[in-house]
Amino acid sequence: MTQLGLWSEFFPGCTVINRGIGSDVSEGVLNRLDSVSDCRPDIVFLMIGVNDLATGVPEATTVANVKKIVESLLVSLPDTTIVIQSVLPAEDVDEVAILRLNESYEEIASEYVSVEYLNLHPLFLVDGERNADLYSADGVHLVGAGYETWLNALLDCPAIE
Repeated sequence: MTQLGLWSEFFPGCTVINRGIGSDVSEGVLNRLDSVSDCRPDIVFLMIGVNDLATGVPEATTVANVKKIVESLLVSLPDTTIVIQSVLPAEDVDEVAILRLNESYEEIASEYVSVEYLNLHPLFLVDGERNADLYSADGVHLVGAGYETWLNALLDCPAIE
């Protein structure tokens, strides 16, 4: 999903380096952190977890990997702000598990001064259900309106200011 975002177009005047890879899992991100650190970003936006859940990675493993990702980035990029974004609702992915991951991500963010949590999840719901108008037919990937919703939340994020 992050791979498909036209982030450079959404943030004109900013250098945007998208490290999102389709079907990626938290272990994959953890294994590629050097490519992020080498870029020396001011802000890292992290969204990971839905593919972990969809492929049966235990929630505890995903949470541990996200914590390792954050801690590694804090060491290699001490002046960088990290924004952990919530897992979005997704078709055929356990919603309760998504909510548990999101709670864990919020807890991780609360442990560090330079880490923020951005809860996008409720923005993608209508009456407590996944808002199908924001998703493609697969119920996982976003359409333009979904990316616009995400972009507006990013623009309101304190890290952007």
